[in-house]
Amino acid sequence: MNMSRIPPLLLMLLSSSPPANASDSNWINESAQATLSISKQSDNISFGYVNEGTYRCEISGIAKPTKSGGKNVYIFKNQPEYWQGKGAEGNGFPEINGDCTVSFNFSDSSVIIKSGGNCKSFCGLGGDIDATLTKVEY
Repeated sequence: MNMSRIPPLLLMLLSSSPPANASDSNWINESAQATLSISKQSDNISFGYVNEGTYRCEISGIAKPTKSGGKNVYIFKNQPEYWQGKGAEGNGFPEINGDCTVSFNFSDSSVIIKSGGNCKSFCGLGGDIDATLTKVEY
């Protein structure tokens, strides 16, 4: 990845601990429009994800490992047990899209993010959560 294309402030925010597979790390897409920061919490990951495509999508919470789909797949559901705090901002509207799920499928150098159900309240009108991001190497 060409790090010179990343805005200086974003590069500074991404320059933290060395990344490891589904542990404390930062991920970004080639156009620097989508970023993911994660922190390992026991078996789960705490995450913050922003996709600045045509319309902004922003979602944060706790993703839990799946029992199927491989050891490096984590799932977020728009339910209170997956939120980072009671009544936390950015949780969308459960009454509208309580069926929203977001999966994070990690490999050594990338993560594939896919949404399922209705996740529109996390995004602007035409926003899209789905993306493939590359691990930020230091």
